[in-house]
Amino acid sequence: MADNELEKAILDNHLVFGLIDLGPVFFIDGRVYYCLQSSDPNTNNFLIKEGPRIEVLEKISDEILKPSCERFKKGFLEETVKNVYDKSSESSDKIANFVLNEVFPYLRQDFDALRALLEIKPEDKKQETSDNLDEMTRKYIDEKRDLFRKQIYRLEKQENVSISPKFNSKVLELSNNCNLAIFNEQVFLLREEGTEKSRVSIGSKNYSFVKSMNLGDFKKHFVNNSLLDLRINALEEEMADSSAYSRLKENIYKLNHANSSDNYDEGSFGFIRKSNSLYVYVNVPEHVLKAPFSNDYFRFDSHKVGIDMGMDRNYPYLLRQPHTIENVEGPFYRLGEHDLCMGNYSFSYIDSYRDKGKAFAKLLTDARNVTLRGYGNYGGTPHRSLSRDNFSHRIISYEDAKKIGITNINAQERKW
Repeated sequence: MADNELEKAILDNHLVFGLIDLGPVFFIDGRVYYCLQSSDPNTNNFLIKEGPRIEVLEKISDEILKPSCERFKKGFLEETVKNVYDKSSESSDKIANFVLNEVFPYLRQDFDALRALLEIKPEDKKQETSDNLDEMTRKYIDEKRDLFRKQIYRLEKQENVSISPKFNSKVLELSNNCNLAIFNEQVFLLREEGTEKSRVSIGSKNYSFVKSMNLGDFKKHFVNNSLLDLRINALEEEMADSSAYSRLKENIYKLNHANSSDNYDEGSFGFIRKSNSLYVYVNVPEHVLKAPFSNDYFRFDSHKVGIDMGMDRNYPYLLRQPHTIENVEGPFYRLGEHDLCMGNYSFSYIDSYRDKGKAFAKLLTDARNVTLRGYGNYGGTPHRSLSRDNFSHRIISYEDAKKIGITNINAQERKW
């Protein structure tokens, strides 16, 4: 719901404005007083009737307006998420934004499936990233909330005006807890006076009027304060329990890293910046491979395997095929070299896939799967056979192998 729609709903349906339209209204010590019939404000001839407490009147109004307010808050949360996303998308670093927004969502799904299959616990670094992500999101929400709070309007108090006890009331919040009178399209602060100076007597007290603002401005400030309160409520009470929070959290993470000189890492995947490109990688977990012709089990270290990516205008492209930037060894790496042997793997789909994010995510996942389980349907012969001759220093017992995960037996390739 747009702001102007809710503004109209408040002005048309709030009981406070309904009373104001009928005649002079007084807000004194948290209670509403109104006139039974037309009165002459230029004399003391106010025929005043005691009404309900202002809190009760506003609670009833809130119930009447609840459907409209809920639609407004939902729209506000969606707009909040969208604005953060749009800011991230406007970044000049197009390749980083492409990877963050188009490739990584597929990798999150893939690694969740891999962990469940191998019963691998998330790395400590991943948990730290999640905590930091929540902290960044909370900071963003707090800053937005504090900004809205600063925008809430309150009348300026004047000397010797009558002050009401504090109640949970938007009218009293706007009046800065000053007692008010509203008539003749004007808002007045009330000042306690002796009998000879008073304009109106309510209960045992006498009051004079101190002009404050016109009724149109009062209505505008009341509506604006109401909208600010709804935004604050949405951020404080509803954001954390909604899908919007998860999307906001993800988009804030993108925004904080897309233009950063720091490298981006989510624990299971990430990228490292180069001068005009990105090294986009997936983390291969520590794993065990079983020798095909013996009962030997070989443990291999966790490492990054990735690709170099660039961007020509708005078109992402592959600069270098899968390789590692670390000193690791395994049957699919030449001794002392970094390029990953992918066997008879075909890269042609990268050009033919319409969803480029999915295509690059598939390539990264397939590269990781080669290190974990071999060539599968691709065909090919490893650079170094899985044998004692090549990897005797990596042999471990079957019992220890089961604790880590024998990936060329248990792992399954993701079907894209």
